[in-house]
Amino acid sequence: MFEHKDQNYAFSGHVPANTGVIDSIELYSEKGRGKGIGTAFYNHIEKQAIASGMKQIRATSVMSDSERFWSKMGYKPTGKGRIWEKKL
Repeated sequence: MFEHKDQNYAFSGHVPANTGVIDSIELYSEKGRGKGIGTAFYNHIEKQAIASGMKQIRATSVMSDSERFWSKMGYKPTGKGRIWEKKL
């Protein structure tokens, strides 16, 4: 499931070793929000990342209202745009 990329893979600059990268997966449907779809999706991704030997995940979000979701999921802002990280 996880593709191992060069350590300097792109969208967020230097990516530390054993870091999974999620490049902006969003749920755009207002009807779908608040039903646990995103939470279930990211819980699955995190389990797969751990099984693949990842130590953290870095994610981006283009939606300005996603901060509450990322915080709820345990991700911390990196201070570099809308890039969030979580230790696994």
